Amino acid sequence: MLDLKLSSWVINLLRRLDDSLDSMLDPRFEFLQECEGDLDYTQEIVDALVTLDQIFQGLDEERNGRSLSWSETELDQILARFDFPMKLAEGDFWEIITFLKAATFAPGRPDGWQDHDHRPSLRDGDRMVELHCSGHLVSALQRLKELCQPSKEDILRVLQFKSIFDSLTVEQFRSWNGWEPMEIGAGVEVLHVPYPSYHPAVWQWNEAVYETRFYINPYRGEKPGDPIPHPRFLNIGARGHQTPDEFFADADLDEVRQYMAVCLRGEKWCDGHIAGEFERGVIQAAFQRLEELFSRSRSSADIGSTTPRY
Repeated sequence: MLDLKLSSWVINLLRRLDDSLDSMLDPRFEFLQECEGDLDYTQEIVDALVTLDQIFQGLDEERNGRSLSWSETELDQILARFDFPMKLAEGDFWEIITFLKAATFAPGRPDGWQDHDHRPSLRDGDRMVELHCSGHLVSALQRLKELCQPSKEDILRVLQFKSIFDSLTVEQFRSWNGWEPMEIGAGVEVLHVPYPSYHPAVWQWNEAVYETRFYINPYRGEKPGDPIPHPRFLNIGARGHQTPDEFFADADLDEVRQYMAVCLRGEKWCDGHIAGEFERGVIQAAFQRLEELFSRSRSSADIGSTTPRY
């Protein structure tokens, strides 16, 4: 198959499944819960179903361009093809997506579970419970997670900025603007709040993170609700917190990916967030750890050693 160039929007949707996957792969995970005397899906399953529907819709244009039909007959056919969970370990991206569509498809239900008020019930998808009990559903989601891991090329695209940032002084990395007088009315002037201007490489780094499979949900590991970053990614290197070297000493790839996503997203919360991270050496330490992890992987089967099939 040709490589599929996923849009950054679809990649972001796929990453929203991470928390659901982590929960579902836990041996203690409960697929069903008792609700007013009846069995119903747990909230984690409902969240996963809503996200899957968004992914299916986001992929419609690409799927139609490939003439891939999701008719009820063809959905039944792919379920028959993957009659044993172990077969899913060899599925390509479109096979796994189609299998998940078939697993969550319920004839007669409204098209899509976009609205949490329409909570899917067991009447909507008894097939899904059966596929969960047989191990098919978790196997399919695990395979999807493997296919969406960053490739060697994704990591190298991000890692190329290490040498650039290592060569920049703080003043070259960012400059401050502001305090310019602004007239907001007849004879009324105010001073503009300070804001930073960054080296062009900062926004190129942002694109490399958010437009490839290197991206990971910056709010991963947090409970549903208003998205906030995990506190461990904030104030690294500040007084009373771990130094950058201490924080990244044993960080794995996902930890580095999440830090970078949080760091870049942080500029939306507060002008100068990225500048502060660079000034304390946190960005540089994250790139150093990424380089170490990538170097180790080149002689092993770890991160980035192969490019996932599409």
